[in-house]
Amino acid sequence: MKVKIHDFVKKVFNFFIKLLIPPKCAFCGEFLVGNESKICRKCARDLSYIRGSEECFKVDFADAACSALWYEGRARQGVRYLKFYGRNSSVDVYSEYIVAAIRKNIPQDADVVTWVPTPYIRKRGRGYDHAELLAKSVAHSLGIPAKMLLDSAPFARPQADAKGYKERKARVIGRFHLKRNADVSGKKVLLVDDIITTGATVGECAKILKRGGASRVYAVSLSKARKKGGTHAEMGTITEEKS
Repeated sequence: MKVKIHDFVKKVFNFFIKLLIPPKCAFCGEFLVGNESKICRKCARDLSYIRGSEECFKVDFADAACSALWYEGRARQGVRYLKFYGRNSSVDVYSEYIVAAIRKNIPQDADVVTWVPTPYIRKRGRGYDHAELLAKSVAHSLGIPAKMLLDSAPFARPQADAKGYKERKARVIGRFHLKRNADVSGKKVLLVDDIITTGATVGECAKILKRGGASRVYAVSLSKARKKGGTHAEMGTITEEKS
């Protein structure tokens, strides 16, 4: 009986909270109206979903890789809100897109979920690690444990101004390492990030996990930058892969 009363009070409380503070769209930040839920109609219509064979792509050292949305328009706006402006209340909405892509494109045999860690200095400045929030939400939806398996050098140089795959690759070499006491031997690891641009960052993380003994690594992200000709690993400069 106490549980039912608690649930009722909670529903009433949430009802009045929504009246006082209407929920906002996870991508554009506009107030939701009518029967809109989580995202507004305009964003639902305008999001650039990755379709067909482009959903999956090659990442060095990863056994499979996929993304849900193209990093442009509303999706780009949402990623930036999460990454730079503290709107972490939308994490569970973003993770739904990642989970849908995983269930469609990735083997359902992962043992653990981890993430591409944000350097300590930037994490401290923001107050959170956006990739960690995404990974933990994805893990909860899939019923898989989430663990921090990787560490990043605290003063790593941002990727935003790197020009092309080779420079991005050079900047991440030596940046990541397996956390002390992290046991990935024989494990199948789901590696989560917000955006994959050239694949240099997630590829370096996958390499570290494989060298640590992981049997498989699956790289997934909310968004992916469009190719500008050539292979995915030859893409030109696109900002904010992992800044």
